[in-house]
Amino acid sequence: MTENKFTKYLLYAIGEIILVVVGILIAVQINQAITLKEKSKRKMDYVHSMIEEIQSDTTAIKRMIGYSQSELDKLDTLKSDLAEMSIQLKDLPNIDFTRNLSTLSNFNNTSFVAMLNAGDLELFTGEERSALVKFNALQERYIKANDLSTLVLYETLNRHVINVGFGGILPDKLYAEYVDENYFKKYASTMNALTLQRRFLLNVYMTRYHNLMDESVKMLNLLESLKE
Repeated sequence: MTENKFTKYLLYAIGEIILVVVGILIAVQINQAITLKEKSKRKMDYVHSMIEEIQSDTTAIKRMIGYSQSELDKLDTLKSDLAEMSIQLKDLPNIDFTRNLSTLSNFNNTSFVAMLNAGDLELFTGEERSALVKFNALQERYIKANDLSTLVLYETLNRHVINVGFGGILPDKLYAEYVDENYFKKYASTMNALTLQRRFLLNVYMTRYHNLMDESVKMLNLLESLKE
């Protein structure tokens, strides 16, 4: 009799333990499901934000490509005319040699930085993380390279300073109201040197822009494929 009671109590205790274990397992699974859902939502928020930011950047890159091509066209015309000394002062292209070349000074990487600071890169697979990090590194290299190119531009300007009687520097713009035909002919060689330097930098920028555009399109395709 006593043995039967003990057996029933043991079975009851085992049943209770099983129920507790099952309950814990169910709770863990529910918690994991909730966590996964939250992580998935955070990931999708990052994906959508980065798509918008990169699309904005590609629009800016296209604008810079158009600007650079326009500047190159003017410089090519000036270079040809300087070589033949056939250009007239009134036809001098509106080129500001002392103005820095327009470039992209920053990128819309707010989402990537926020994700990095929050430690949320783990939301992406190893391959996805690698692509995101490489893309951000490319953008940073572009900014640093442009800063260096700006120094090169000003270095060239400093080597070709012209004393024209107002400030001892190259005029802000090579306009008719600043110079006359004799001035233009006298300093044609300097203008040619500046033209070649500016043209070289513009071609460097164009190469970077097209590379950035290609990589931006690849990143957009990757992010689009991750959308749920």
